[in-house]
Amino acid sequence: MEVCEEERKQMMEITMHNKSEDPWQYSDDFAETNLQLLETQILSDIAFSFEDGKEVVRAHKNILSSRSPVFYTMFCGPLQESSAVIEIPDVDTIIFKQFLRFLYTKSCDVNADSVMYLIYLSKKYDVPSLQNTCREFLKKGFNVENVCTILGQALHFQEVDLQRDCLNFISKKTAKVLKSVSFLSLPPSTVELILQEESLKCYEIDVYFALKAWAVKACKQKGNDHANTDMIREEIGCLLRLVRFPTLSAKDFATHVTDDGILTQAEKLDIYRDIILGESVSGYPTKRRQRPTFRVKRFKSVNAEPWLHGNKIDGISFTVSRPCRLIGAILYRPIHEGMVGGKISVYEDGVLKGDIQETVYFAPEKKTSNVLIPEVQLDPVKTYGICQTFTGKGTYSGKEPHLSHVVNDVKIQFGDMFCGKGMSSISTGQICGIIIDVELNVDN
Repeated sequence: MEVCEEERKQMMEITMHNKSEDPWQYSDDFAETNLQLLETQILSDIAFSFEDGKEVVRAHKNILSSRSPVFYTMFCGPLQESSAVIEIPDVDTIIFKQFLRFLYTKSCDVNADSVMYLIYLSKKYDVPSLQNTCREFLKKGFNVENVCTILGQALHFQEVDLQRDCLNFISKKTAKVLKSVSFLSLPPSTVELILQEESLKCYEIDVYFALKAWAVKACKQKGNDHANTDMIREEIGCLLRLVRFPTLSAKDFATHVTDDGILTQAEKLDIYRDIILGESVSGYPTKRRQRPTFRVKRFKSVNAEPWLHGNKIDGISFTVSRPCRLIGAILYRPIHEGMVGGKISVYEDGVLKGDIQETVYFAPEKKTSNVLIPEVQLDPVKTYGICQTFTGKGTYSGKEPHLSHVVNDVKIQFGDMFCGKGMSSISTGQICGIIIDVELNVDN
């Protein structure tokens, strides 16, 4: 049957965007053509409405059923949905549109505001690929300011794996997280969860300061802009029992806690007995939290030419500007498959403080290894040295030195090994750096 000229023109107008463009159906990308169907609502046969009442969103049963077992059951099962409009009460229009976009194209705008709702929808409608996309976004997107907010949402949506990811991040950045704005806005149950975490790395005084700041913020939210100590203590409530006061030094406790008025006189006396006499009468936890450590590297870059050992001594010296603890060394790994090993020695003013046997192995794409060594309390008036006497495969070595670092108000100054020992020097060689535990310099 012939088609008249007028009908032909009408068909061309329907299939062409304009004279300069090919029909969208020409695209080889299914995501692109699917998105065209979604956005233009061509051939749509199902609609969704929302509590905000802004608009009705139309979609296609066949595409939704192909991407979600739940939608398949709704549209094709024995108890299939009979209504032409499905009410969505738990998310708003914008979020649901992003969810549909993912179903049609396997791509959508995952951001800090939408991610938890998209996880919720992906679980509700059984879309594992979207769950994975959201979790990857969160793992890459954690920062000090948003991790507490994400943790609160993970608890709300019962995302156990995400909760653990959040707590792992908080454990690594504890001091900064406790000072974040988002921590101050957490509900008591989430604060309790964080402070109970055994892997936190912080000074206990940081926990106390954070809990006080959190309580002051809570008081202000209730209209008490000038909360007194009784109000603050009442707001803290049983959370105070999570502060490990007995692990504070007597000086820090006397300087930063006793005059606050948060603790009763009887509590303070019992805590002093715990601190000074080593008793456990206060009832507050006595197990010390993990202390934050700092890796201090002495080189900017790495030599790729093998550094040969052959039982030669390689060492460096260093000084510190205030008391801290040496707990480890950063050693170079072998360049090729194999290992290097021998003795690591620690000196104080030329006197041996301890040594240990250690082996360092080749690892693809890794140039250094953190090694625990005999701990030494560092005194600012003394000079310390670390020597390694190794045999084995050739290792990387350092170049372009940093002669000094400042870490948590401690200046570390590197130098050549004393007593003429060492093939290494401050300009090149072995022992990439040191790992220290810095005593707290309180700034509340």
